[in-house]
Amino acid sequence: MNESTSPEQTAGRSAKSSTKRVGVPTRILRVCVALGIAAALVWGAFWVYEQFRPSQQIFQLGQRAIMLEDYPAADKYARRLIRRDPDSKQGFLLKGLLASRRNRPEEALEWFRKVPDDRSPEAGDARSNGGIVLMYDLHQPSQALSEAQRGYDQNPFNPSANNLIPDILRLGTRTWELVPYEVWIAKFGMPYGYVSPRRLYDLSLGHSLHTNVELLQKCAEAAPDDPIVRLGLADVAMNEKRYDEAEEHYRHVIASHPEILEAKVRLGQALAGGNSAAKFYQWNAGLPKEADAHPLTWAIRGKWADEHGEPKVAIRCFWEAVRLDPNHLPAVDRLGQLLTAEKRTDDAKKFLDRARLLNLYMQATQELNVLTEKPDILKPWAAANRASELGLMSEAYAWVGLTQQLDPEQQQVLDAAKQIQKLLEKAPPTRALPAVNPAAEVDLSKYPRPNWPADAPAEVKPAAASEPSQK
Repeated sequence: MNESTSPEQTAGRSAKSSTKRVGVPTRILRVCVALGIAAALVWGAFWVYEQFRPSQQIFQLGQRAIMLEDYPAADKYARRLIRRDPDSKQGFLLKGLLASRRNRPEEALEWFRKVPDDRSPEAGDARSNGGIVLMYDLHQPSQALSEAQRGYDQNPFNPSANNLIPDILRLGTRTWELVPYEVWIAKFGMPYGYVSPRRLYDLSLGHSLHTNVELLQKCAEAAPDDPIVRLGLADVAMNEKRYDEAEEHYRHVIASHPEILEAKVRLGQALAGGNSAAKFYQWNAGLPKEADAHPLTWAIRGKWADEHGEPKVAIRCFWEAVRLDPNHLPAVDRLGQLLTAEKRTDDAKKFLDRARLLNLYMQATQELNVLTEKPDILKPWAAANRASELGLMSEAYAWVGLTQQLDPEQQQVLDAAKQIQKLLEKAPPTRALPAVNPAAEVDLSKYPRPNWPADAPAEVKPAAASEPSQK
């Protein structure tokens, strides 16, 4: 039996149905509102984080943008740092790096110089990068050296400063001064890409290294009277036996920059090459005391004495040179020959053996100076062993590192790296360990030092001060 439906019941059902239909979009709306609020909160949190993001992270983002050549982004990060702090060292440094990459050297220098010398990491980086701009963009080597040395003073462990300073010194053949920096590079420069076969080969040449003529020409055009340029030009003249021209360059540097000892020492080479006895003796008499701490001074004296009939004086001079630098191949080798002539065979052997090893090491480094399509792991490993035999532990460590690049898993190489690291922990910043110097084993101090007159006429030969007592 069907019950009749009243109008009130029909209206109630219609109202419930209507309520259900309206409820679906209301829930969606509520969800959307909730998501919007969540998004706003997330964005707000992100905005707050961005506002208070550590400056170091912003700086690193800027560096990465420069590496990726995204210069607008790098500029944005730099401006943001400076907006946050008008004296932001990281902002100034980033601006300088960006200007340098955009080939705007003068602008780069302005930004780098805004960073104060406060011994902060940024100060060291700013000075070093300023030196790079001055050296390779503006070709002002002495200004570049001054800037790089300031960077080193801010942080002696700054990789760029330790890399740049010897590069500049090398241009002026100031090879004795660059040794401590090259030792640092050999020890710590591998992660920064500063260690290379060419660099180690140049180091092995010691005082025989010649200037980089191509770079020298660029610097000579921009700064013809720069003392480092003059020293490089003197080296070119010496190599071509234009001794008068070399003398002129050296004397110019001595007059304008008397603090550069290398010019005073190498002047003796030019005078000896020109075979002017009077000038040579005047040079010797006029050398400052600190010149006696330069091995090349004694090597030049020894060569002159050797060529002018004073073998005993030559022995003393070469011995003094080797005491200071046991890697000076001409002095080591000639001293061994002179001792052989003196019938001191056992003593001579110590020097001749080292000369032989130095020759073999230089040959090994020369072979590795040219990269090949198929690098041979045995070659840098052989150079590492030669360096180790000579007590050149920092160089041995560098060669081991280059070997590891070719075969990172070779156990023999890994063990060698650990052993050398231990030795280097207490080693002085010299190329060779003191214990391997043959001059420390053989005492030749009783041989006469030079006793040359200050103003000898050209025809007068030098005379030995006294005869050595022989045993």
